[in-house]
Formats: sequence, structure tokens, C-alpha cells
Amino acid sequence: MKNKISILCLISCLFMAGCFEVEEQTTFKTADSGNFTLLVDMGKLFAQLKKFGGAEQLEGIDAKDSLVYFKDILEKDTVLTAAEKNALNGGHIRMHFNAGDDEMKAEFSAPFKTVSDLAIVRTALFKLIANTGKTSLPGMQNEVSGGPDLSIIDVNSYGFAFTASKGNIANVITDSVSLKEKIDNDSMMQQVKMIAPLMGISSPYKRVFNFTTPVKGFKAENSKLSADKKTLTITNDFFDLFENPKSFEYYVNF
Repeated sequence: MKNKISILCLISCLFMAGCFEVEEQTTFKTADSGNFTLLVDMGKLFAQLKKFGGAEQLEGIDAKDSLVYFKDILEKDTVLTAAEKNALNGGHIRMHFNAGDDEMKAEFSAPFKTVSDLAIVRTALFKLIANTGKTSLPGMQNEVSGGPDLSIIDVNSYGFAFTASKGNIANVITDSVSLKEKIDNDSMMQQVKMIAPLMGISSPYKRVFNFTTPVKGFKAENSKLSADKKTLTITNDFFDLFENPKSFEYYVNF
């Protein structure tokens, strides 16, 4: 038990240092509906643990894969609104955990019936992640209960507005002054800012949009459009939030 507690403490600290990769995937199956998936790869945590002499503490922890459907856990949630619970009802959480191979991945996914529902699904997913991550990840309670606080990965909570309507998707800063103040006053973010450079860690944050037809126009830093113009990929580093938050803004017309 003592080993497990110490591992969890180290995992939480390393996660706050930026040992994670995030990818948002928005995939349209029709012109108006599709699926939103958030992938969080925390495998770097184990590599860093071993670097700091924690390899022995990882011994004896079994590899595990789990799948939990939102419909089975939403009744107990007290954070989401009725509309947000309804939006996530067809989704799931998939966890993959293998300390021996430096693998710890979480997949949060839910369908959206219309483009306007996409904003609700996205917001609800991040709210659910922020709430459950502070206690335990569904399906992984025996391995990572009390583990990393995943609320930090919600970039938009610092001052961005995501909107989706027919033919348009956008993510913009609502108030740049307020955003900076919010980051400066967030103790967790300041710890990340202080520790990450010392460890030489980068935390890629990627947004991938897959459309059924070619993109008509877009505006985004660090972006790449596929040859058929149906897949737009925007790549940032989580730490861009400190020096260049505007790089998280984008506009897509499809």
C-alpha cells in the first residue's frame, strides 16, 4: 500500500510537470454529425519515474485495459447539467495501463448529432474529466485512484471560447488580459511553468479535424492541411499558453 501511495504522489507531481500529450479529434461522419474524442497519453510519467529511481516501485502493478460507458456513471455525476449528460450518453472512457511498457493512455469519446451539439459535447467531456480526475478515473480505481489532476489539460478554461455552427468551427480568446491573469494566479499552472523547463519536457497538444468534404478556408498557427484538404491538424505545445496563447486560436470554414 505504501508503495502504491508513493507512486501516485510521484505520478501527480510529474503530471504537473507536463508529462502528458493531448490530442483532440473531431471526426465528421456526415456533413453535420460525427464524433469528438480526447486522447491523453501519460506514458512519459513512467519513463520519468524510472529516471528518478522509481522502477522498483512499479513492479507488481498489473497491466490493465478497461472500457466504461458514460451512461453507467453519469447518474452519479453532480457537475454536469441535464443537457450535458444527455450529450455524453452515447460515449465512453477507455483506459490502457501498462507500467512495464511505459504506457498509460485515456480515451474520452462521445458522438454529436449536429454541429451545434459539438460544443456541448466538448465542454461536457472536459468538465467530466476535471471532476473525475481529482478522485479516480473510471475503470482504473485500483491502479490510479488519487492520481493526476486532469483538469489542467482543459486549455479553454483559462479564457477561450469554442463555438461550432453549420460550416464553421472556431476557438478564440475571450479576453487576453483576463486569460493572462488567470494563468498567473493559477498555482498549478505556475508550478508547471517552473518545473517543466528544469526537466526538459515538452507536452504536445494537437487538434485534428477530419471532414467529409474539403475545407473551404481556415486560420490557425502551426497548422497543416492534408493533400485532399479534408484533414486539418493544428499542433501546439501546452506550454505555449504562457508565452503565445493566441496560437491556440483557430477558425475553420468547411
